[in-house]
Amino acid sequence: MVGLMQMQQQVQQQLLQQQAQLLQTQPQQGRGEQCENRSSIAEFKRLAPPAFQGTTEPLEADNWLTEMEKAFAVLRCRDDEKLLFASYMLQGEAFNWWQMLEHKFEHDGEPLTWDKFRKAFYDKYFPRSVRTQKEQEFIHLKQRGMTVAEYEAKFTELAKFVPKLVEDEQDRVHKFEMGLKTEIRKQVVPYELTTYAAVVNKALIIERKVNEAFAERERNQKKRNRPAEFKGGNKNFKNPAQKPNKDRNLKNENGKCSRCGGNHEFANCPWVTGSCFHCGQKGHKIADCPQRNENKSTQAMEGSQRPKTQGRVFALTQQDAQASNAVVTGTIPVSNIYAYVLFDPGATHSFISSNFVKVHDILCESMTTKFYVETPVG
Repeated sequence: MVGLMQMQQQVQQQLLQQQAQLLQTQPQQGRGEQCENRSSIAEFKRLAPPAFQGTTEPLEADNWLTEMEKAFAVLRCRDDEKLLFASYMLQGEAFNWWQMLEHKFEHDGEPLTWDKFRKAFYDKYFPRSVRTQKEQEFIHLKQRGMTVAEYEAKFTELAKFVPKLVEDEQDRVHKFEMGLKTEIRKQVVPYELTTYAAVVNKALIIERKVNEAFAERERNQKKRNRPAEFKGGNKNFKNPAQKPNKDRNLKNENGKCSRCGGNHEFANCPWVTGSCFHCGQKGHKIADCPQRNENKSTQAMEGSQRPKTQGRVFALTQQDAQASNAVVTGTIPVSNIYAYVLFDPGATHSFISSNFVKVHDILCESMTTKFYVETPVG
């Protein structure tokens, strides 16, 4: 660490000595070819130029050299000043490389110019193989998943490696247009814009419109896929808690119970009283109704004396269900598949269609017990 500091001090001392010698041997001139009164290291450092310690990332090396040349342009530095200031910002491995380079040119008796420094620097930190790779990246550059702004930034970054391909403004415009997404390019090209800035601006505007149109289609698609509201008969199904019914204790206009659609008042509805749907008594459900079990026993005895008849399931069509006030219908997702369903307040079991069984790949088994199925409207 101490040795590095000493080397940097030596370099700075050499800079000061060389500047003093130049001031003595050359007359003061204007800023046409050199800096006014010559640039000092203090002026250069006020621009906060970055140091360079060496890197294996070519773009970092290229960026450092670009920053150096920006500072040189501000100070209007001469060729020899560029070498002095650039070498002052080299540290570590990069400074060791500079010393070897300087020694080589001294040994060969060849003057070291800024252009020769740039070439040697690029050969060391930005080899030709990498520059060729960057050239190919530019040639095959497409927008694809990038935004227009991201694509333009990448386009500019790679264009400096192929200056001959973009020297002409029309060539630059054409290359940029051809890399745009199809939906954007088709709308940009007909304008026949002649400047790069105009093409980029038009592409940004069209991209915004394309994104807005896509978002609108997405919203409309979600609306179309939204499940339909449940309907009870011809009226929209609503939660009673959301809108109180002033006539709950009365029959509705067609004489049916407003709760289940039966021929009784709301106060006597089995859903309200908790009584059996079959006999009307409290204390048991329809599945355990004694009267129903007696009827089944009687039917079983009669069945042993006569041939058994095929059991029937009384079903409603979709039109009948929508016209009835005794059921609630609608579309809901069942195991992630939308299905048209019917809620029967008097039912004790649930049924699904054979098609839905196939869709869900449900394993079916034969039942040993007979079921007598009825519906409240059947």
